Amino acid sequence: MSESLGGPPNTGDHDQLISVLLVEADELAAERLFEVLRAPGPTTFNVTLVPTVEEALERLQEAEFDVLLIDLSIEDGLESLYRARIAANAVPIVVLTYRDDQELALRAARAGAQDYLIKGEVTPALITRSLVHAVERHRMVMELRDAQQRHHFLATHDPLTGLRNRYSLLDSLRSSISDAARNQSRLAVLFIDLDGFKPVNDNLGHAMGDELLADVARRLKRTIRKSDHVARLGGDEFVAVIRNIADDKTVDAVAEQVR
Repeated sequence: MSESLGGPPNTGDHDQLISVLLVEADELAAERLFEVLRAPGPTTFNVTLVPTVEEALERLQEAEFDVLLIDLSIEDGLESLYRARIAANAVPIVVLTYRDDQELALRAARAGAQDYLIKGEVTPALITRSLVHAVERHRMVMELRDAQQRHHFLATHDPLTGLRNRYSLLDSLRSSISDAARNQSRLAVLFIDLDGFKPVNDNLGHAMGDELLADVARRLKRTIRKSDHVARLGGDEFVAVIRNIADDKTVDAVAEQVR
């Protein structure tokens, strides 16, 4: 069942459209929720109704939703919430229940719910505020996580080639040496320097030199195994850490392949 609920189509800057996936087995309760969400306001809700979490997870594979609204009175309510949180990590969750139970609300929050609503107390203003805030909080959390990941990447990788930088290389080399000592295995460190790179910059310009370095990095990543590490030290200097080598012939073969 799918229905578009709310006021007229969005035309103003303050209008908002939120796509809701509602998990509700009780058809009468679902109709009441539809009535509440039909109330005119700055937010339009497009609601898709499914009776079970399993069907909700299938829908999440087929389409994108802004928020998941789950009735905890369905069979195995909290267990269903746990499953939904694991499978739908990119979608915020708001839960509904028949009773005001602070312990249940706390357990729902620990299971990943953004908010907790009591069915008998749900009003258009309350559910709108809850769903909008859940979407906004989740958006801010995702933006913060993405910013942290970008910051970590920039701190550990060369911005031109995307390879590990000098500092990340030293960390991975220490880890590789420790692993080799613990497993009684061997590793090799290849230093790779490009001959004739300066004339490229001098004659063709730094933009062409950067393009050449980026292409060298791509070729190195294709040549070196995924379990090994490649880094750019700076300029036209690269390093490859080859792990779990059998003998010197293995190193010679890898070096020849790189060359």
